Amino acid sequence: FFFQAEDGIRDHCVTGVQTCALPICILRWQWILDVQGIELKFTRATSIFFIGMFFNAFLLGSTGGDVIKAWYVAHETNHKKAEAVASVIVDRLVGLLALFVITLIMMAAFYHQVFDDARLRGFAVITVFVVVFTVAGTFALFFKGLADRVPKARQLLQRLPKYDTLKRMVEAYRVYASHPRLLAKTMLVSFGVHLAVMASIIFVGQGLGIETDNGIIDYLLYLPIINSVTAIPISISGFGVRELMYAEMFGEVGVSASAAVAMSLLGFMASLFWSLVGSLFYLTHRQELAAAEQEAAAE
Repeated sequence: FFFQAEDGIRDHCVTGVQTCALPICILRWQWILDVQGIELKFTRATSIFFIGMFFNAFLLGSTGGDVIKAWYVAHETNHKKAEAVASVIVDRLVGLLALFVITLIMMAAFYHQVFDDARLRGFAVITVFVVVFTVAGTFALFFKGLADRVPKARQLLQRLPKYDTLKRMVEAYRVYASHPRLLAKTMLVSFGVHLAVMASIIFVGQGLGIETDNGIIDYLLYLPIINSVTAIPISISGFGVRELMYAEMFGEVGVSASAAVAMSLLGFMASLFWSLVGSLFYLTHRQELAAAEQEAAAE
């Protein structure tokens, strides 16, 4: 993405920063898989990871590709399909919780800038609601026997299709509660990944010649809020919602709507590039999967 910049260095920083972040995300997922005793080669994990990115560009929110990612990793094991799916869920939750922590820290540090404006206040309230709901749900599932405390909840759950598989997934999810060091390590890594993604948007803004009232502080405040809301499965890949929020929020600090939307779209194109790379993995992985299924059928 070669938008005009003074020295041309920022052109390469956008994709370069994201390129460094992607292997870290794959490694984080492998750590989470190891807890379940699932050995997945880095090359195979990379293939599935990029397939998930490919579908993220065409499904709701910024997490839709996780469904496809879970389906693929489940086919990598015969005996731990539920555990494999749980690893994808935990990987996504860790990433979201790290993003939410950054969001809450920045909103608390600069709460006047967000809550004093009526238009931004709505986005802030939505963000807080999503954060509280996700955090509460994440920790609630760690407690065994929670369904038994709610009248008739267990009976209703047992009527669900694939209840045994769902139960195994919850049990696999609870395993991570006994690995606090792993959770802390993956959270720290996730902080770095989110900061890297925000840095790429900052480079985009600088390349477009965008100057805000408070400089980099505005980026660090608004980008986590925008990313938190666009993670909600409202529109395809967050398209439209993300651009609206860019225009509204950065408009409050002196950025024109057209420049803010351009910054949003260029940032999206950087991730879309890797999604298109994922299409190559998708085509290759499908062939490998079909060959594996035929071999298993022959046996």
